[in-house]
Amino acid sequence: MRIIQSNSTDPCFNIASEEYIFNTCIDNVFYIYRDDPSVIIGKHQNALKEMNYRFVRDNNIKLVRRISGGGTVYHDLGNINFTFLMHTKESVQVDFKKYTFPVLNVLKKLGLKALFTGKSNLTIEGKKFSGNAAHVYKNKVLHHGTILFSSHLDVLHNALTADQSRFSDKAVNSKRSEVINISDLLDSPLTISEFMEMLITQVTIDFGSDYEQNFSKDERDKIEKLVTNKYATWDWNYGYSPRYQLKGSINYIPYILEVEKGIIRKCHFKEVYDYNKELSHISEQLQNLPHCEELLINKLGGNGKESKIAGISIKEFVAHLF
Repeated sequence: MRIIQSNSTDPCFNIASEEYIFNTCIDNVFYIYRDDPSVIIGKHQNALKEMNYRFVRDNNIKLVRRISGGGTVYHDLGNINFTFLMHTKESVQVDFKKYTFPVLNVLKKLGLKALFTGKSNLTIEGKKFSGNAAHVYKNKVLHHGTILFSSHLDVLHNALTADQSRFSDKAVNSKRSEVINISDLLDSPLTISEFMEMLITQVTIDFGSDYEQNFSKDERDKIEKLVTNKYATWDWNYGYSPRYQLKGSINYIPYILEVEKGIIRKCHFKEVYDYNKELSHISEQLQNLPHCEELLINKLGGNGKESKIAGISIKEFVAHLF
């Protein structure tokens, strides 16, 4: 098994690395990394529905869509992410217990009683510290999971608290759980790097022989290309969201947006005598534009300082469409 520790904390690079590993690596791989603050959503989720968009935007938290299913998770430098790529001929390829077993063994050595609960979670005292997801193609399985070690749980909570009642769609929804950090439960201080080394050692015990080999320059170049063409793009991270309707109001005027493949197909405003003609014109302008805040501001009037729509600035008007 090849062991790879990422030297990057860029979530776009690390999530792209998982796809690269899955598509190209001949050997089995264990990949471990940490990310700068980011929201990571499942392949079939509605990006805007899964997060507090305004909080995430205002705090420069990245959003990245992964290739596996499952729910949304929050990453920061206090969170450990681990990935297995396994080539298998077994009839049952998705086995969450198998790939979380090393985590449970490490915690047992540290005197913590952790449990595998539900479909894919690890918990301590009923509180979740690890979520897991998988992606399968033919004889390959990609399993990845998170470990909350010393994450900023207040930021996690704020980033993932969203008003989902505004959306109507068939996207995969996340299930929220009460969470906990491992570091808060330890009797003796332990750094996150020390915990990661313990996990790597345990993986080699539980899965056999290993060799450490980080990405070569050629591999990094190919991953960076994947970042540029996919994982850092609006089309993948937002535009790939399933079709949805979004309800809201602007200056007390209700609206409904119909969005497909990230594109606004229709915008319905409730008739308000003072603004009927203006809003009708805006509806026409919004049609077939990406549901992207910066682009909409530019299309409707540049920086939004000079003009107004329905009595408010263009910038304020567009902000209410999210």
